[in-house]
Amino acid sequence: MADSIDLLDKESADDVRALPELVGFVLRCWREAKDAKQAVDKRMLDAVRQRDGSYPEDKLQKIRALGMSEVFLRITNMKCRGAIAAIREVFLPMDDKPWMLEATPLPDLPSELDAAIAQWAWSQGLQGDELDDFRELVHTRLLDDAAERAHRMERVCEDQQVEGGFRAALKALVDDVVTKGTGILKAPVIRQRARLAWGRGYQLKVKDELVMEFERVDPFCFYPAPKATDCQSASYVIEHHRLMPADLTSMIGLEGFRDEAIREALKEHQSNCLGNWLNTESDVREVLRNVADESSAVAEMDVLEFNGLVYGQWLTEYGLDLTDKQNDEYHEATIWLIGDHIIKAVLNEHPLRLRPYYHTNYSRRTGEFWGDGVPTLMEDSQDVVNASARNLINNMGMASGPQVALDSSRTMPGEDYTKMYPWKVWRFKPSENGLASAPINFFQPNSNAGELVNVMDRFMHYAGETSGVSAALHGAASKVGAATTASGQSMLLSRDMAMMKDAVVNIDADIIEPMLHAQFVWNMLYHPDDSIKGDVIIKPRGAVAMIIKEQLQVRRGEFLQSTSNPVDMQIIGMEGRAALLRELAKGLDMPVSKIIPSEEELSRRLQSQMQPPQQNPNPQAAALAPDGSLAGGVESNLM
Repeated sequence: MADSIDLLDKESADDVRALPELVGFVLRCWREAKDAKQAVDKRMLDAVRQRDGSYPEDKLQKIRALGMSEVFLRITNMKCRGAIAAIREVFLPMDDKPWMLEATPLPDLPSELDAAIAQWAWSQGLQGDELDDFRELVHTRLLDDAAERAHRMERVCEDQQVEGGFRAALKALVDDVVTKGTGILKAPVIRQRARLAWGRGYQLKVKDELVMEFERVDPFCFYPAPKATDCQSASYVIEHHRLMPADLTSMIGLEGFRDEAIREALKEHQSNCLGNWLNTESDVREVLRNVADESSAVAEMDVLEFNGLVYGQWLTEYGLDLTDKQNDEYHEATIWLIGDHIIKAVLNEHPLRLRPYYHTNYSRRTGEFWGDGVPTLMEDSQDVVNASARNLINNMGMASGPQVALDSSRTMPGEDYTKMYPWKVWRFKPSENGLASAPINFFQPNSNAGELVNVMDRFMHYAGETSGVSAALHGAASKVGAATTASGQSMLLSRDMAMMKDAVVNIDADIIEPMLHAQFVWNMLYHPDDSIKGDVIIKPRGAVAMIIKEQLQVRRGEFLQSTSNPVDMQIIGMEGRAALLRELAKGLDMPVSKIIPSEEELSRRLQSQMQPPQQNPNPQAAALAPDGSLAGGVESNLM
C-alpha cells in the first residue's frame, strides 16, 4: 500500500499519481478542499471558543504578561442561546411541523380525459348543461382525490421524519447555524436497520428494514470544492466520517459496498492505525472530541465520502458496468475512501443527480458557501466588553484600598512592610539625611468603575444590534417605557423576532423545501403504497411561524368574533366555523378531539338535522292518551 499519511504531507503529487487513478483523484480533491477551508475552520474555531468563554492561546498569553484579570463575560453564549431558542420554537413546535404538502392545483381537465368524457357523454346522449355538469363533477372528484393523496403523502413523510431522527438533526443544525454560521443536513439517507417484530403467539422476530434517516453534518467535517456556493452546483463535496471498526464491519454485505476492500481496510487498521491518516488539525480534532488513539486497536477510522463528477473509466475499474461511450464521460458518483481502499463506488441514483446534502447560513456572505454566525457578527463587541471587564476588575482591586509609598531605607531590620492590618505599629529609623519627611504615605487610587460599566452596557446593546439578537430574546426585560407592560413586551418581542427573519427564511428555502422534495421523490419512486403518489406543492411554514403565538391567538379570536353573524356564517358554513374553533383550541393546548367533533361526525350531525321528521302512519293511535282517551286540548275532547 502507498503510504497515504506521508502522501498528504508532500508538496509533490508524484505519489498521488502512483496510486489508482480514482484514489489519487479523491485525495487531490480532499487536499484542495482542505487547504481552501483553513481560514473558515479558524473562523469557526474562534466562534466556538468565543461562545465557550475561552481566549485563544496567543491572546491569553498577552493578557497574562500584563498581569490582568482573565475574566471572560459570556454574552456571546447568552445571545446564541436566545437565537437558538427562538429559531427552534419556530421549526420544532411540540404540536405541529414546519411544513405542509398540498395538491397541485388543476385548473382544467387534461385534454385526454376531456376527450374521453366527451366520447362517453355522446354515447350516453348527454349534451349542453348536462355535459358541463358531468365535467365539473369529474373535475371535483379529481381535486378531492389529489388532496387525499397529498394528505397521505404528508402523513408518510411525517412518519419517516419521526422515525428517522429529523427533529434531533434539525435541532443540532440550528445550533450550528447560530454558532458556526453554517448548518448542513444530509437527507434522505437510506439504511438497513434491524427492527423488532412480534409474530404469532408473541414470538419475537428480528427483521431488516430499509429506514429513511436524517443527519446533521458537522461543518468541521464538510469540505466543498473551492469557490463553491452550494452543495449541488459544486464540482464535488466531501464529508469526513470517523467510524469505529464495528461500524465498518456492519457495512459488509450491504448493496454498493465492496466487501473485500472493507476487510483489507480493517486488517490494515489493526497494524497501521487509520485513525488520523488525513492529518486534520489538532485544534479541530479537539473541538470534535474525536482525537484518535493510534495505540489502540479500536481507535476511530478516518473515512472520506466523496460526492461529485468522476471519469467513467475510473469507475469501471471498481465494478460499475458502463458502455464505451459512458467510459469517456463524467458521471455523478459517490465514493468512499479509507487510506487507499475504495470501499464503495456507485452512481448517483437520483433522477436529477442531486446530492443528499443541503446547507444554509445565519448571515450570508455573497458568493460564498460559508456564512457568519452570531459569535462572528458580535466579535468586536465581545472583545470590547471583555477588555472593559478586565480593566474594571483590575481598577476595582486597585481602588479597593489605599496604596502605600514607603522609604524602605528607614525600616527597621526584620520589619515586614509588605503586610498591612489594623492597629499595625510601623517602626522606622531616623533619616540619614536629616529630612523631616514622613517615611510612609497613604493615597487612594481613583475608581473608574462607572465609566467602564457604561462602556460595557453600550457595547452589550451594540452586540444585540449587530447580531440580530436583542436582549428581549434572552429574557432581559427593560424597566422603562412600553416594555413595562405585557402588550409592550409582546410588541418589542415581535419586532426583535423580525430581526431574525432572514435566518428563518434561509432555513425554509435551503433546508426544509429541498429536503422535502428529495423525500417526496424517493417515496414516488420506491414507496410500495401507490395511494400516496401524486403531484404536490411543498410549503415551508417557518417564516409564517415568526408571528408570535400569543398575537396569532388574539387575531384568531378577533376573526372568530367578526364572523359570528348570519351573513358570514352562510359563507363559511358550519365546516369553516369548526375549522376556526379547532385552530383556536389547538393554540390554547386544549383537547381538540374532545371539544370539536371530527369532520365526519359534523357532517353526520348536519345530515340528520336536514332530514324531515318521520310521519306516523296511524294518526289516531298517536292521538290516544295512555288511558285510551283522546289526547290533546279541551277542544279535541269535546269532538
